[in-house]
Amino acid sequence: MNPNAWWCLGAALLVPGLFLLGMLMQWLETHLVRDLLALEIENAWHSSRSADELEVLVSRRAAMLLTSR
Repeated sequence: MNPNAWWCLGAALLVPGLFLLGMLMQWLETHLVRDLLALEIENAWHSSRSADELEVLVSRRAAMLLTSR
């Protein structure tokens, strides 16, 4: 096989592979952040924090989630 054909084949497989890897990383980040947010709120709820502290925690985490997208 021609050496130039190997370069073309590699490039043709690399570009979609990187795209799919990026999509996978974004999906994992979104779901991990969402799960961590829910876990932290649940832990704060069970630790008997005041309603004001919970509201601040939820708003801070929601802002972090929105800015991470």
